[in-house]
Amino acid sequence: MGAPKYVLLSYDGEAEFEGEEGYEETWALCQDAEALFADPPPPLRDVHELLGCVPEGRLSEALTRARAEGSAPLGTLTLQILDKTGATVGEWHLEEARLLGDRPCAQDLTLRDVTIEGTQPDHNLYDHPRRLPLPGLPPAGRRR
Repeated sequence: MGAPKYVLLSYDGEAEFEGEEGYEETWALCQDAEALFADPPPPLRDVHELLGCVPEGRLSEALTRARAEGSAPLGTLTLQILDKTGATVGEWHLEEARLLGDRPCAQDLTLRDVTIEGTQPDHNLYDHPRRLPLPGLPPAGRRR
């Protein structure tokens, strides 16, 4: 057996901050390591449907771009959750969002159903809104 290349240590940041001795403890001597310096896997990107929308401003501009190019970046989004009176009762966030496409709303042809994808941050206090898909409707847009 060859000489170890790595030492695996435990670490107690609080003990180090408080100036305690022995905040690191040797757990193992290792001859080699695999994937030690590998990039972390990309965060999961979920696809979401926003139903019955009236696109305005940058969303309207992004729809034009997505129709021409297949998708369009949106950045970070906040979806405010409203009660029956229209008062905000919470927020749900989506990071690195992309607009994937749109289609006419099945309930009202003057509205649009919009498909977006993105990554949920860890700080979301609420789970994303859920609704069963309408039967017989294809997904709006496509994955890229």
